[in-house]
Amino acid sequence: MGSVSVVVAGKNRPQELQRLLESLRAQTLQPTEIVVVDDASEPPLPQFSGSLQFRNDVPRGACQARNLGFRNASGKYVFIFDDDAEIRDTSLIERAVALAERIPQVGAIGFRQLTPEGKTHWMQPAAGEQIDWFRAFMDSAR
Repeated sequence: MGSVSVVVAGKNRPQELQRLLESLRAQTLQPTEIVVVDDASEPPLPQFSGSLQFRNDVPRGACQARNLGFRNASGKYVFIFDDDAEIRDTSLIERAVALAERIPQVGAIGFRQLTPEGKTHWMQPAAGEQIDWFRAFMDSAR
């Protein structure tokens, strides 16, 4: 399987970010690298063991922070997670990489989003439990 980078844009949520990092360490396929971009947290985010860290001194927003992380990622596959995410399925990264290797024309894979209570998140781009194919994010036409 190809190498895996994880990019996380973070701001002012060190405990949540620590929980995400712990869930990444529990994955059956370990990321080759974890790139954390601190988007001007006050105080700055602490150094997290085993991660590459970058910092914006002025807030640039999550999208620009993710882009900075993406530019510094070296993996064949790059996963982007929010700093308050938690990955409860320990085989998620392994299964996503296997899917990407099985179907090389796939450009992006989105994961099901749940609230802490286990309900479907309001921003979930697609409903259902099965793999679904879309031309673009939030595209309901197939």
